[in-house]
Amino acid sequence: MKMKTFIADTMVEAVDQMKQELGEDAYVIESEMIRTGGFLGMFQKNRVKIVAGLDDVAHRPASSRSASTFSQENEVVVERLTSEVSEMKKMIETMHVHEKRSKYPDVLHSQYESLRSRGFSDELAGVVCDAVYGLIKRRDVIEDYEVVELIGEQLFMRYEHLPFGNVSEEKKYIQVVGPTGVGKTTTLAKIAARFVLEKKKKVAFMTTDTYRIGAIEQLKTYAHLLQAPVHVIYSKEDFLRAKEALASYDHVFIDTAGRNYRNKQYVEELVQLIERDEELVTYGVVSLTGKIEDIEAAVDALKPLQLKQFVLTKLDETLSYGTIFHLLDTYEKGIVYCTDGQEVPEDLYEPTLNELIHLAIGSEVKADES
Repeated sequence: MKMKTFIADTMVEAVDQMKQELGEDAYVIESEMIRTGGFLGMFQKNRVKIVAGLDDVAHRPASSRSASTFSQENEVVVERLTSEVSEMKKMIETMHVHEKRSKYPDVLHSQYESLRSRGFSDELAGVVCDAVYGLIKRRDVIEDYEVVELIGEQLFMRYEHLPFGNVSEEKKYIQVVGPTGVGKTTTLAKIAARFVLEKKKKVAFMTTDTYRIGAIEQLKTYAHLLQAPVHVIYSKEDFLRAKEALASYDHVFIDTAGRNYRNKQYVEELVQLIERDEELVTYGVVSLTGKIEDIEAAVDALKPLQLKQFVLTKLDETLSYGTIFHLLDTYEKGIVYCTDGQEVPEDLYEPTLNELIHLAIGSEVKADES
């Protein structure tokens, strides 16, 4: 292996030097920040030092080893190089990001850290703050509240094309799905109560949750208060019979079992039970107290059910409101309802984008949402 050290002002320049001298197959073995120059320890400059390597596989003399053995060794080397190049690219990208954010004024850097502490991903917080930095970098003085307002405006522009609130009243069958413990049954009861009390609709319930102890009784308790019938669905035939029996009702609310939907069998069972047609709308219920990785896994698994929007629950139990915007970014689906308590039907509302931004950053956007 050939090794050489390169020193430059930036990582990009150091890598360029490496490639020019050692070729495209060279890779970074290690890197560090060093201080050079100056006088008597003063006025020193930060620079990047890398140790580069170049394998001499191509220059080894031929041997009596079999071609297959040589090929296998080559594959191992290529895999290692590919992995190291990938890591190097990530490192360079990270250094670029940190270099850019090191230029943020203190007031913007403070807001960037605030976004991160509220559950915004590093990527999303960075994209938003980079845009704000582009707007303020030539200003000598800027107040904290101005930066917060600009962040709010960036979020608004990023998501204003998505639907917020506007529950599908034209759909007869309203289904909620989601993993265990997100509050589907209570949320469904809240939505149904709104339809009865505010919209004066005649409603009924179906449930496919025949697994959880007490699930049917819980739903029947809510249904009794609304004077609504409940049909328990064990099979596709049960669904078709219930559909015929409830033909005169304005809306039918469908509760589903909370399962580990990463098991594709459970998703397939739900697809088979409930007939999908233009009269059905499905909302994904997401608890903001969940880990983002678990939320993503559940939503990804439920894609065959064609989620229209999200219902967000347990907003009163967390400060990680950045998760909301991560969902908007990742799935390009809006928010139809939010819940922030256990009271039925009081703790349910149709959010506007402005309200969600205010919840997340404490600033309202002076923009027309009509």
